[in-house]
Amino acid sequence: MAGNKTMLSTIVRGLYVVAMAGLPFLELCPLSTYSFMVLGVVLLFTRKLSWRRKAYPAVCWLLFAYYLLQVAGYLFHPSVATGFALEQKAGLLFLPLLIISVFDYSEDTALWGWSALIAGTGVAVVVCFLFAVFHFFQSGLTSVFFYHSFSAPLRINAIYLSLYVLIALLATGWWWQRCRPRYRGVLAIMSLLLGAALLLLSSKMIIAGAVVAALGIAVCTMSGWKKIALFVLTLIVVLLTFLTSNPLRQRYEQMNIQQARAAWHSSDFTNFPFDDLSLRVALIRVGLEVMNSEKSWVMGNGGSDYHRLVNERMKCYGFFGGNAQTGDTGYINYDMHNQYFESLIQYGVIGFVLLFTILATSLLVAYINPTNLLFLSTLVFSFLSLSESLLETQSGLLLFTLTLVYGWKFTRLKHLQKGASLLRWQA
Repeated sequence: MAGNKTMLSTIVRGLYVVAMAGLPFLELCPLSTYSFMVLGVVLLFTRKLSWRRKAYPAVCWLLFAYYLLQVAGYLFHPSVATGFALEQKAGLLFLPLLIISVFDYSEDTALWGWSALIAGTGVAVVVCFLFAVFHFFQSGLTSVFFYHSFSAPLRINAIYLSLYVLIALLATGWWWQRCRPRYRGVLAIMSLLLGAALLLLSSKMIIAGAVVAALGIAVCTMSGWKKIALFVLTLIVVLLTFLTSNPLRQRYEQMNIQQARAAWHSSDFTNFPFDDLSLRVALIRVGLEVMNSEKSWVMGNGGSDYHRLVNERMKCYGFFGGNAQTGDTGYINYDMHNQYFESLIQYGVIGFVLLFTILATSLLVAYINPTNLLFLSTLVFSFLSLSESLLETQSGLLLFTLTLVYGWKFTRLKHLQKGASLLRWQA
């Protein structure tokens, strides 16, 4: 019997580590998704599943409600696009309810999970860097070290890889406070590696959020010379970014307020010179027009089916519709590049309020029961949702779900530890 328990514990631990470490490689290989599914099945058949409300953090039920809202959207608008989006978002149901919450909270479990994510993200960054060096020697172009070119080997959008890097950086701070001193050298090296990758990925919003997070970590967790050193290092990085010629500075300089105003008022977008800001303004404008014309403010437009309505209006305005010969799809089926507005146009005020409630309650819980990881990571998701539709792919969705549920459990349920965990399995 003892041998069976040990084998089961090893299997569960291995599945869990593979699932967490494989998250940054999700677009390249869905190994992480399959590992979570198998892990969920193993836990379901080896643990007693309680359906008592208090057995799960409130965030699980909020995420479950958000998933059911998307099921309802599909039932009312059963299009292929909405069905595919529902399949992508099944993690909202399976992860919080059937995987994480079926075992009791253990800080050891969290350490294994976050260390696997940190290691997986570090490996992903090294892979991207090696590919960039290889392509540099072939082409001589420094652009291979930046933004989408840097993340291309993983087939992941640079924004999502930046998000993984930033969450991993926050996790290293959380891990630092709990690991043995001999491991802190490794964490310091990993932090430098991840910090460098964050700059190379050149996401304007994420880097701005990282600066705020670094200052927050300094204020909340450090004292004396360490706090001063982090402040000085952050200041040096900011000054070097804006006082030297580099791709990141150029991306900030490309933002044009006048162009954004033109995008709000223009009636013809044929050959319009979009930048990041003006494109987002134009998308929100078109989305608002769709909601007004469809009178869909309360119930929304049925999930991803809204693309059909937005695409039609884009064609009327002359948005670039793609080139069949080159395979360029243009602006067809673009998401809103804003998760709050994405939820609003998909599921109306109900969807927006539910998403806002998930984020607001996580911040409130983290503030009342101070937990830096939950508070800072929720701030990151809340801030980045202003410029990206984070929950429209599994790359963003799974990380969002895991981070909030684990952070919530650590904050609210730590005092209820009763020993059972992935590392100390009990029948």
